[in-house]
Amino acid sequence: MDPTRTELQRVESQLSELRDELATKGKGRDDARTALLALPEDKRTSDSDEYKAVVKAVADHGEIADKINERQEYQVGLLKSLGADPAAVNNNGNGNGNGPSVKDWLSDDVAAKLKTMAGSRGKFGQLDLGELVSREELAGMVAKADLTGTANLRRSSFGGVVPAARRRLTLLDIISQGTMDGNTLPYVQEGGTYLAAETTEGVAKPEAGVTLTDATADAATIAHWKKILKQSLEDSAALRTIVDSHLRYGVLRRLEGQIIGGNGTAPNMRGIRATSGIQTQAFSANPIATLLLQAIAKVFIAEGEADGIVLNPADWVTALTEREGGATGAYLVHGGGAAADSQGFGTPTLWGVPLLPNATQVAGFATVGDWSMGATLLIRSGVQVLMSDSDQDDFIKNRVTLLGEMRAALPVWRPAMFVDADIVTP
Repeated sequence: MDPTRTELQRVESQLSELRDELATKGKGRDDARTALLALPEDKRTSDSDEYKAVVKAVADHGEIADKINERQEYQVGLLKSLGADPAAVNNNGNGNGNGPSVKDWLSDDVAAKLKTMAGSRGKFGQLDLGELVSREELAGMVAKADLTGTANLRRSSFGGVVPAARRRLTLLDIISQGTMDGNTLPYVQEGGTYLAAETTEGVAKPEAGVTLTDATADAATIAHWKKILKQSLEDSAALRTIVDSHLRYGVLRRLEGQIIGGNGTAPNMRGIRATSGIQTQAFSANPIATLLLQAIAKVFIAEGEADGIVLNPADWVTALTEREGGATGAYLVHGGGAAADSQGFGTPTLWGVPLLPNATQVAGFATVGDWSMGATLLIRSGVQVLMSDSDQDDFIKNRVTLLGEMRAALPVWRPAMFVDADIVTP
């Protein structure tokens, strides 16, 4: 047999074993959380044996998840070398169509929720954030400096106009999204813990530990604009496309910043870090990986499943280059190291949770959370690029004004599913 195929079979066998081990570690993690939550609230301190058991269980589960990520990346490389399409491979990696389906990997609880959502009339799910309207719909703009074409620009359809460098908007990939009606959404935040337990006949049953708090989420408008000469649009078709895409990108980039750090004072959105009730992780003289493990455990104890850690790029680099036991030890982050990108890793993970660099995050802090369940980005109006020649003296100067804007709100359903971790401050 081809040595590559033999190696692929070995990797698939390892993945099967690791997934079984992950399921076992997951059960141990759930049992540890149950034991912690069975304690009186004043006994659930970070120095209790039960709390430490949860942290260890989260670490054990995360280490197996990191190993699975590493083996899957190796598996993808082997499949590519064999000319196979990794995207077509099913969950057990053999690509023969006989492996488990997505349904097989869902817990009964998640499957039941999906079934309920499928029959719901609520407008939730992944959205296309963009839409385009005509130039006649824009008026009342404030004057701004012209964007004019150059001689070189008009010589060809591309004319040397280079699109701006852009970072990937990763936070928008993981936060759940939906739609909203109106400008304000009254909603209820959930807190506390679930205290249901088996009860002997004749004995008082436990009171639910869940708390409900009224809250509102206001739709914030995010916008910017640019003027451009009509002649420039006529002489270079590429210019309109580039300006259009720049306006869209700028709006979405600002939206990410508002999701993380919006202060809630009009006209700002109230972001995660400014939301009352989120948890905090104080700094201690430990590696960043250890601090973030504590934050991940807090998300788990709050009934969440951390699916993203947002860091400032400088802190992201520090986390990627941390080693176990000094300068010669293994990298603590899966996919870490100075040459991480060249090694073919995907998104680096720590304890099984993706590390996401974001320039809008405050340096020295990391926001750890269950972004898919703890909050929802509600779109009132998707990104629009509006165009008009009726602003001020645009008509007599042969100019048009392009405006990119959107409206969105951020209800945080369960603040405790987010942790603001201080990872640098001594």
